[in-house]
Amino acid sequence: MLGNTQGFVINAGYRVANLAKAKAHWVNRDTIAWPGADQNGAYRLYHSSHGGIRVEATTGVQGGAFIPLTPNPDGLQPSVVEQFPHLKGATAFQVSPDSFAQIPRLLKGQLVLVQLEGNQPIAATSLQNHYSREVL
Repeated sequence: MLGNTQGFVINAGYRVANLAKAKAHWVNRDTIAWPGADQNGAYRLYHSSHGGIRVEATTGVQGGAFIPLTPNPDGLQPSVVEQFPHLKGATAFQVSPDSFAQIPRLLKGQLVLVQLEGNQPIAATSLQNHYSREVL
């Protein structure tokens, strides 16, 4: 076993996660929340307008492009927790302002949040797009 994050166990040679189970939430323009994620990890948001992103322990992430995400040590804003109380205590990730122009396009495709150790994925999940209702 290489790692375990909120129900996603990664074994060498196997798929990292069941991406049909979206554990992360895009809650506003610059914030993604993932309950149980390690705040100290390195994270990327992979995206593909055509789908087909796969995450495997031995071969890494296949398909799509990515934008880096930065864990926010202050956590979720109180207004986000008020709107989504079930996310209280979730790890917050910041989307760079450099990526804001891409967001409407990204929300129309497949999105996968991946935690990395070096270049190897150790956890992954799909996203629930709460923010997309405001943007699209």
